[in-house]
Amino acid sequence: MTDEEAAFERGRVIGQLTARLDGHDKHFEVINGSLEEIARALTAATVAIQTISVQLETKDKMMLAVSTALKESEVARVAEAENRWRRVAKVFAVVTMIATLLSIISTILAIAR
Repeated sequence: MTDEEAAFERGRVIGQLTARLDGHDKHFEVINGSLEEIARALTAATVAIQTISVQLETKDKMMLAVSTALKESEVARVAEAENRWRRVAKVFAVVTMIATLLSIISTILAIAR
């Protein structure tokens, strides 16, 4: 192989390497662009997840407050119902005692006559 042929071969190999490297550079640019898009999407997804997490936490607190209020309302309703029945029972007891006393008095008066 002559010097010219060797120089030609070196030039050809360098040309092939340059073409391959140019193809790799373009490929890396595409990959970097894709990675930037992925990073933006990941950031958006992270923000969305944080927003959902805050919303769920707020909803849980609201549901706890509502359930506590409902429980307190039920306890108050039961207490009121018990108080109402206590009043009825007291009135019934008083009426029964009065009826019993009247019965005793009428029996005594009937015997005394």
